[in-house]
Amino acid sequence: MNPHYASFNVPIATLTPPGTPTATASYILAPGASVESPAVGATTFFGSSTFAYEVDSSILISLGSAADLLVANGNLSISSGSILEFSDIALTKVAFPEGTKFALISSSSNSWNDGLFTYDGNVLANGETFAAGLNQWLFT
Repeated sequence: MNPHYASFNVPIATLTPPGTPTATASYILAPGASVESPAVGATTFFGSSTFAYEVDSSILISLGSAADLLVANGNLSISSGSILEFSDIALTKVAFPEGTKFALISSSSNSWNDGLFTYDGNVLANGETFAAGLNQWLFT
């Protein structure tokens, strides 16, 4: 079986809207009960914090709305020990097409502390792959 890969890019540049709140995750940061794209200010994940990231593989016709995106309009800091929780919320899960790419976090400031998330006990450095649902994922 050929794996399907999706890339997560942390961070990428976006525009900064005025007056956005700051997100500080001491426990769990979840963009929503479904696929969402909240915009916040500077974002800090403290050690043992969890980023609950969701995809919906049943929305293959509109990949732009098939995965969460946290828009951090400010500095991004991910402390050692921060956890990525990854789930496919589709009722009937489907494999994404090979080469599908999603961004986890978009940071407008391009100021990121080079911190990395941990998934299933493994630090997700650039080039790491992990299995979740019907897909293999590549972290870049």
